[in-house]
Amino acid sequence: MPQIDSLAYSNGLTSCNPWIKASIGIGMLVLALIIDSLLFHILVICGFFFVLVYFAKLPAGRILKLYTLPFIFLAMSLLAMILSFTASGADYIFFTKPFVLGVNYSSLEVAKKTFFRSMAGISATYFIALSIPMNQLIYLLKKSHVPDEFIEQMVLIYRFITIFFEELRTLERGLILKGGYGKKKMMLKSSSILGSALFESMMNSFERYKVALECKLFDGKFYL
Repeated sequence: MPQIDSLAYSNGLTSCNPWIKASIGIGMLVLALIIDSLLFHILVICGFFFVLVYFAKLPAGRILKLYTLPFIFLAMSLLAMILSFTASGADYIFFTKPFVLGVNYSSLEVAKKTFFRSMAGISATYFIALSIPMNQLIYLLKKSHVPDEFIEQMVLIYRFITIFFEELRTLERGLILKGGYGKKKMMLKSSSILGSALFESMMNSFERYKVALECKLFDGKFYL
C-alpha cells in the first residue's frame, strides 16, 4: 500500500486528466471481464505495462514486484481448478493412482482463460491505482456525486492503512535490530509483542487523529 501510494504521487501520469485515466482504466477492466479473447487479454496486460514503464516512467522491476502477491493467490486458485478426481484416467494428460487425481485438457483450457482474464483485470486495476493518486480520486468521487459519507469512510480507511504499515515497519525494524527473530521461540514471542504494540500504537494514532480533526473543526467533509 505505501509503495503504490508513493508511486501514484510521483510518476509521469500524475498530472494528467484524472477523468481520462479513470475512463481508460475502468473501461479496459470492464472489457477484460466481458470479452472472451486470449489475445485481447494479453494485449491489455502488455499495453498497461508499457504505458506504466514508458509514459509513467515507473521502474519495470517495481511494477513486476507488485504482481507477485496476486500472482501467488491466482496460482493457488488455479491449482485447485486444474486438479480433479475421476473414475478413470481417460482423457487425462497425467493422473495418479489409486485416487485418479489428474489434469485434463478441458481444465487446463479453463485455467488458462481464467489466468489471463484475471491478470488483465489486475493490470487495469494497477493502472488506476498507480496513475490516480488519492487527491484526484476524491475529486472524481465528489464530481460523480458519490455520498460524502462514503468518501469520508474511504479517506479514513486509507489513512489508517497507511499508518498501520508505517507503524508495522517501525516496530518490526526495532525487533530485528534487537535480535527478536534470531530463534524460533524468540520469534513467536516477538510476534506477540509486535501484535500488542501495533494495536496500542494504532489506538493512540486514532486518538491523535481524532483530536487533530476536532481542532480543525472537521464537519465530516473533506475539501480539495
